[in-house]
Amino acid sequence: TTSPERLKVGELLDAQDVDLDNSGKLLTRRGFSRVSTTPLHSLYSNDFIAVAATATDLVAIESDNTLTVLAPLTSPLPVSYETVVDTVFWSNGVDSGRLVGRSALAWGVTPPVSQPVALEVIGGLPPGRYRYAVTFLRADGHESGTGLSGQIDITQGGIAFSGIAVSASSEVTDKVLYVTATNGEVLYRVAIIPNAQTLYVYSSGGMDTMIPLTTQFATNAPAGSLVREFAGVMYVVVEGVVYHSDAYGYELFRPDTNFLQFPGRVAMFEPMTDGIYVGTTDIGGDDVESRGMTAFLKGSRPDKFDAMQLYDYGVIENTAI
Repeated sequence: TTSPERLKVGELLDAQDVDLDNSGKLLTRRGFSRVSTTPLHSLYSNDFIAVAATATDLVAIESDNTLTVLAPLTSPLPVSYETVVDTVFWSNGVDSGRLVGRSALAWGVTPPVSQPVALEVIGGLPPGRYRYAVTFLRADGHESGTGLSGQIDITQGGIAFSGIAVSASSEVTDKVLYVTATNGEVLYRVAIIPNAQTLYVYSSGGMDTMIPLTTQFATNAPAGSLVREFAGVMYVVVEGVVYHSDAYGYELFRPDTNFLQFPGRVAMFEPMTDGIYVGTTDIGGDDVESRGMTAFLKGSRPDKFDAMQLYDYGVIENTAI
């Protein structure tokens, strides 16, 4: 702190890798040591796990700084994470999943590609029209979505289902069959069968009117560049579209209807206590649009946001700034 010409002969002018404390004592500066030679990116941690990405894998960083492979990655893009209770949801825009402890699992269950074939058989059901659908059931109770229901008109009182889809997921243990009442519109649960079973005959009621189908037209989570949870809803950013899950159904998305569209690629999506800041970038077009924009979505539900543009420029990508 003294200019060189005012120092006495022999007094210290320059020092490298030392710290000077308040009393003027010189201390060797604290350094660092390499604990891993593996290149890592997308570091994330919470109260129970620390994770990062290599060029090919999602890994856990252990307390001794060793790396444990959790899941393979097909893309080197940055990974975005969000913790809800004891589950970490993650995606890099190509790959996605969830971490429960050290278990790397799928984010949601892919619905059946089609409804089963239905043929009339003899039974005790009233004649009329019946609609039906099948979902996949995971061991932890999560139920997949399903597509447009099938229908059949019967006069003999029974329905034989065949070609019931089998889930390729190792997490799926069972399937749930839903059928309407005679000439009804609401599908109700009538049977739970093992995942491997492809035939079932429904001919004598057994309908549980307390359990209607609630996941129709829902699907598993899309892969996105940003993953955020706010007020019981999960959001996944895909370019200029932000898809949102069912309320408290973090693994059920309805991409045909449940999304927010923005003018340009969403580079920031950061929830606060009273809403969400959204920043876009690289929109193209005129000079104002090309800078992107920053907006605030006030509220707590995606169908009731009060959106307002704050700035006519966007954000620094991969930051909340």
